[in-house]
Amino acid sequence: MYNKINVSAITGIVLLLSFFGGPVFGQTDSGKAAKNVILMIGDGMGFNAVELGRLYQKSLAVAENQLPFYDDPSKFPVYLGVTTFMLDSDPKTNLDPDKAYNPDYYWEKGTTVNQRLQPEIGSGAKTTMSDAASTAIHTGEKTTSGRISVDAYGKTLQTIAEIASAEGKKTGTASTVPLTHATPAAVGAHNVSRYNYGDIFEQMLTNLDVMIGTGNPNAPGGNTGYVGNQSWPGLRDGTLEGYTLVEQRTDFESLADGTKTISLENNKVVGMFETFDSIALNDSNIPSLSTISLATLNLLNQGDNGFFAMIEGGGIDWRAEANNTRDTAQQQAAFAQAVNDVWNWINVNQMWEDTLLIVTADHETGDLWGPEGLGSHVVLPQDGTNVWGISGNHSNAIVPLWAAGAGSGLFANFETGYDPFAEEFWSELQGSRSFSGNYIDNTDIFNAMKEAMLRPSAAVPEPSTLLILGLAGLAAAPTIRKRIVKTGKRERF
Repeated sequence: MYNKINVSAITGIVLLLSFFGGPVFGQTDSGKAAKNVILMIGDGMGFNAVELGRLYQKSLAVAENQLPFYDDPSKFPVYLGVTTFMLDSDPKTNLDPDKAYNPDYYWEKGTTVNQRLQPEIGSGAKTTMSDAASTAIHTGEKTTSGRISVDAYGKTLQTIAEIASAEGKKTGTASTVPLTHATPAAVGAHNVSRYNYGDIFEQMLTNLDVMIGTGNPNAPGGNTGYVGNQSWPGLRDGTLEGYTLVEQRTDFESLADGTKTISLENNKVVGMFETFDSIALNDSNIPSLSTISLATLNLLNQGDNGFFAMIEGGGIDWRAEANNTRDTAQQQAAFAQAVNDVWNWINVNQMWEDTLLIVTADHETGDLWGPEGLGSHVVLPQDGTNVWGISGNHSNAIVPLWAAGAGSGLFANFETGYDPFAEEFWSELQGSRSFSGNYIDNTDIFNAMKEAMLRPSAAVPEPSTLLILGLAGLAAAPTIRKRIVKTGKRERF
């Protein structure tokens, strides 16, 4: 294995720059508790999907201030990888994290497709599905395929949304796919099967203050498959007390720009725009991911105790599974734009001091690579459906994570590994921010969110203390992780 980075030197440099008035890049950790936590998940968003989105956005010649967030290091001071594997079908198997994601195994020259798609045999792990990945992110526990916020034996696991609710915070989800699909479901429900949509919908109605997504039974081709028949009729005709249903694009846009509001006092909001499956880009009847993201935040930002929100761009996964590279790029670009808009929302409202923003993925989809196959960088296809993915399946690749704001500094405490080959490969991209190769596990996203939410706010150090801390950090500089490559530049694939 490889040595991990010691972040004390970096902390020292940041503190010294702050003390002497120099630039400190990014919305750094204030030391205060995270009153608000916003988790944005690009379903299926691997590093290559990120690059596809970047290339697509740049091809549109967008204004400099509209470039994707990952091209601006000042926006997110934390940038790490995340391992995503789930437990094997036999929950009694002993999990070996070093085998579950092993950089040597994943990047080995001559690797087979299966070797990239699955962990090592004997690791006790499998490549994750969205249900198990979302459960890990929202509860801090690994589980097996098909389960929603329950462990491998069916035991209910406490979610970050439940912790937030116990602290008096509002909670909600927004997604571009059916609102009871696996990723949003794990926020507000517990079930041994992700396909028990009716039961999941009822739990989400009870447990969350806001839930927005597709799956509208009244949409063309729709039925009650995603919501069941218990509460939907009353919700639709307005007789379900304590709930407001929002369906029209114009209403979502008014909620997003603040010209309309809906009180959450003794009331909950269900948003189901007029589509049954995933959002189709450029559909004039359907709100964009940016719109539903801002609508969700404006709805939840009521009261004094803050909120927890999970926002999902689900179309990346759906299009990558179909091996449609161009559409994957467009869905990724739409997600990146939503991140930009959420970041700006926090900035305009001056909320960085007590707000944590996390951007990550549940897993990588498609095993996407460039036109030369494994190990080649992606390029933007010129036709509409050109396919360069190796498979339409999920892979065991690490995925990216960015964080900013209150509690973002906690992620460094959870770094568990270093991938020198990922560092080299993902830092080669022109215009890309360099990647350190350091990674955490997806269960530690929950741990960092929980710690950020519940920690006592730290006092702001005096300037003299900052100087001492800075010098102490610099003294630790020799312990920074050094990249280990046994025989020079390793040949990949």
